[in-house]
Amino acid sequence: MNFSDEEIKRQIRLGEDSHWEFKEIVFAGNVPKSPRRDDLADELAAFANTDGGVLFCGVTDSGDVQGMSREQMDQLEQFLTEVCTDKVKPPIRLSTTKIELDAGKHDWEGQHGGAFPEDESTEDTKIVAALVFHRAPYY
Repeated sequence: MNFSDEEIKRQIRLGEDSHWEFKEIVFAGNVPKSPRRDDLADELAAFANTDGGVLFCGVTDSGDVQGMSREQMDQLEQFLTEVCTDKVKPPIRLSTTKIELDAGKHDWEGQHGGAFPEDESTEDTKIVAALVFHRAPYY
């Protein structure tokens, strides 16, 4: 599933709903440390038991985009795949979409409390991951 920049921007402004969950990820180096596997498994199982949904990693509940490095994203993808196969029964399908948002391309100021602040020490681009969970279990 692909999302346009405008669709992503709009959803971040609107916030979470029954199909979109924002998840701030805490890393130790490149390894995801928070949220815990069991907490993620509960949320992912809820998606799997309904119509599916999108776990938008790298975005806080308030809509601030934290961003992550490519190495962090790769480790996060592996971590979530393990959660989907080891912690959720029956296992659920995981489809990931890596998204690059350009701070200079969007007018985020004033649209969601100044969400998507520019980090002056890095480029204006933040990478986030949208992880799409399908209802059908593995067979």
